[in-house]
Parts: sequence; C-alpha cells; structure tokens
Amino acid sequence: MLIVSFTVSSQILNVQKSQLKKDSSSFTGSMTLSTSLYNRSAASDKKIKYFEIDFKSSFAFFIKNSRLAFINDFSYAEVNRRVIKSPGFQHIRYSMYEDGRFHPEAFIQYQYDNYRGLAPRLLGGVGFRHDLIETETFSFFYGPGVMYEYEVWQAPESKETSTKRMVKSSNYIGMHWDATESFNMNMISYFQTGYDGGAKIWRNRYSLELNMNTTISSRLTVNNSFSISHESDPVVDIIPTIYNLEVGLSYVFK
Repeated sequence: MLIVSFTVSSQILNVQKSQLKKDSSSFTGSMTLSTSLYNRSAASDKKIKYFEIDFKSSFAFFIKNSRLAFINDFSYAEVNRRVIKSPGFQHIRYSMYEDGRFHPEAFIQYQYDNYRGLAPRLLGGVGFRHDLIETETFSFFYGPGVMYEYEVWQAPESKETSTKRMVKSSNYIGMHWDATESFNMNMISYFQTGYDGGAKIWRNRYSLELNMNTTISSRLTVNNSFSISHESDPVVDIIPTIYNLEVGLSYVFK
C-alpha cells in the first residue's frame, strides 16, 4: 500500500471589515493537494487498484475597498481504472465596499461531475451580501441574488443528453464563529430555484457546508468538514441527495 499526502495552507480567508484597511492591498489564500494509491485486496485473484487525487484552493485579492476571490475544487478517483468520482468546480467572485455592511457582488462558475452525468454547468450572476451581525468573534451574513444557468446532463449508461437554460434566484446564509483561540467553525447554505418552462416545474437546489477546525499547535490543525446537496427534481435519473464527510490534518507552513 502506498499513500502520499501533501498539504500547503496559509491563514483562513477572512473578509470581516475589522481585518481590512481601506485603500490597502493584500493577498491571502490556502491550497491543499492530496493523493492516494493502493492495491489492497481480499484475495490474490481479486486484485484492487485504487487511485485518488484531490486539490482544493481558495485565494483572495483585496484591492482598496474590493475583493476578488478564486475558489477551486477538483477530485478524481478510480478503482481498477473504472472512474467512481470526478467532480470539480472553479468559482470567481468580485465584491465591492468591503468596509461596509452591504457588498454588491458578481460571480461566475464552471462546474462538472462527469460520473453523475453533469458536463458541464456554467453560471453567472449578481447580488449583494449583508453582514447582519459582525463582532470580533462571530459573524452572520446573507446574500440574495439572481443568476443565469446553462447545464448539460447525460443520463446514466446512455448517450442521450438534456440541456437546460434557466434564470434562477440564488441565495445564501452563512456564519463564522471563533469559539476559542483554538477552535472555530463556519457554515454556509445555498438555496437556488428557477422555473423550468419545458417541464413546467420549479427546480430547487439546496446545499450546506459545515467546517470545524481545532488548532493543536502553531503548525497543526485538525479539520472536519461536512457537505450535503439536494436537487428537488434531477434533470436525469440520478440520486438527488449526495453528502461528503472529511476529517483531516493540516500542516501550516510559515
């Protein structure tokens, strides 16, 4: 069995106005890369070769009173050269007036999940974020918006594809809490909905991500994350609800 893991990270992205200075420029971000390869099997005549690679990154540029953020997430896994996981997305978001409580935003995103039949999803939209509660240790915010979405789905074990073009409402709520000097948690939840005139139904999408981080030392942090998403009416016949639970250890280079 061979397992290789490599992690590079810096400070967690923090867009609280108390951390920013007007007319100043700065950069912050984090990056994680991990890969696994093993051939563990129960019997010599039933060999299993497993390969997985995951890459996540988030970077933000603060220019005067605005923020430009890049968020990337790629995963790929196969067993005996058969793909069992292949999701990924790239998200770019621009926000203005970061020293205030209201922040106009614009965003674009490219997303795919070939194993589940999504290839690809393209979207772009505008909205605003409101920092409803903001203290030194706790923040709560929400953001309504509107977006245009284009996506192509391929039914499982079929070459037939379905294309959807829709205008949707895109909304989120989130929070960040520094409970102690060594423990913090953050959560964000999205709700997106739009009317599909062809099918004459409302297509709703829900998602939730929760992260909890415990600092062991100045360089070691235990990371726990849970995410779940649900499609009320999938375009093709797939499982509507998917979730993921991760527990990891991060080493911070300073």
